[in-house]
Amino acid sequence: TRQFGQMENYDRTLITDDLDCPIDESSILWIDNLDTTKPHDYVVTKVARSLNVIQYAVRKVNVDHG
Repeated sequence: TRQFGQMENYDRTLITDDLDCPIDESSILWIDNLDTTKPHDYVVTKVARSLNVIQYAVRKVNVDHG
């Protein structure tokens, strides 16, 4: 089954067992490029919490800071 139902507005999922993780649906992430002086490359589109883990749906974006 899909954690996020039929939602297809994401490219990958991330999972953590840190239930205090501050990532939410307004977070931006650097995944493919870890240089935080450059534009972010992913945004969080959905958060699914359970008793033991948090799963995040993230979508790749192309941010041009020109």
